[in-house]
Amino acid sequence: MTPYESEADTYVIVAHEGNESKVTWGFTSQIPYPFTIMKLFMNMDGAIGKDYEQGLSMLKRISEKP
Repeated sequence: MTPYESEADTYVIVAHEGNESKVTWGFTSQIPYPFTIMKLFMNMDGAIGKDYEQGLSMLKRISEKP
């Protein structure tokens, strides 16, 4: 699968829960046909999991600065 140009709206929600924070991070986008059928068989974690992990690590580093 080769990358193709696309756009997505992303969001990050940080909610304080006691001494911890809960982070919800996601995105919404339009998927053109025939990719609408292909998404049923895609491994999203494999496709974007590393990007999420990298972003969450960066957010953790920033939010824990003294």
